[in-house]
Amino acid sequence: MIGLGDRVIFVAKNLVGLREATGHNDGPWIDQMLDYLGLPHHLSWCLAFVLYCYHVAVNPIPFPKIARCSLFWEQIQQNEWKYKVYTAEDAAWGIVKAEAGDVMIFAHSPTPGNKNWNGHAALVVKQITPRRWGTVEGNSNVKGSREGDGVYLNERGIKNGTLLLEGIVRPR
Repeated sequence: MIGLGDRVIFVAKNLVGLREATGHNDGPWIDQMLDYLGLPHHLSWCLAFVLYCYHVAVNPIPFPKIARCSLFWEQIQQNEWKYKVYTAEDAAWGIVKAEAGDVMIFAHSPTPGNKNWNGHAALVVKQITPRRWGTVEGNSNVKGSREGDGVYLNERGIKNGTLLLEGIVRPR
């Protein structure tokens, strides 16, 4: 039997190559992902991509339908009985055992005390080393930007330019 994480990655990999229509967070697929969360069009859509992939793989999804990475991460941490959570500190110590379909949450240029930070989300395809993961991401590009133009396969570590890992989560 195929597990949930593998089903989510199957969905996500089938969307690799999807591109925005005009480079402004737009296009039929992106609109559909944002519609699923009840959000207006043209918003950043990395977490909408992640949640949409879960929605296609299993319904109801095991995560809160929140498209802002900081709010999503806050809710996840308040419900650790529902989720297996690896923090950035766990990742720094190399004790993360990420699995296919785990959700990675990154803060973009985080500042101390700011709980409403901008971020980025990715789906783990596989763990490469104790501190590196292969990912599939929406609203990214070949350079791993958090404001890209489509769905790409990338590789992530704890720190990626202005992105700093907050943690990795999977439903229990």
